[in-house]
Amino acid sequence: MNNKDKENIFALLSGLKMAEINNNVVQKEFCAALLYKYQQENIDIYEFVGKNEIEESINEGVALFVKRKRKYFIKKTIFNMFTGMSAGLFAHLYLRLSIAKSLMVFLVAFLIDTFIKLKVSKIVFVSETRKEYSKFVDNKLLHIRESEDVSKLWI
Repeated sequence: MNNKDKENIFALLSGLKMAEINNNVVQKEFCAALLYKYQQENIDIYEFVGKNEIEESINEGVALFVKRKRKYFIKKTIFNMFTGMSAGLFAHLYLRLSIAKSLMVFLVAFLIDTFIKLKVSKIVFVSETRKEYSKFVDNKLLHIRESEDVSKLWI
């Protein structure tokens, strides 16, 4: 582990503790998600703090991040369904297609909208999350791993 990783891990661990003290769930989520990424890369994050002291906080923060992703996915899916429903209604009311054909138009529109937004949604999610992080997370922590490819931060 190089010195930059050590500094980042120390900053994230202290940020995680401060988030718990100040009850800042967004910062807790941010620090825990990045510490989890370090864990996945086989970097020892327990060098400064004991495993039993911090592991529960990391798990809670990662759970918050997963909850945020799930909420975003549900919101995106509902939007895609509305796109499909509007296409189906247009086909039924304006084009005077039967209900069965309108349902097919709905299904095709929903699937096309979903596939088009599949790759883009990952980038949009990360950029929206970064905007919220910039509001609620300590500025010293925001620049940790900032230069990485956006898709690498997708847990």
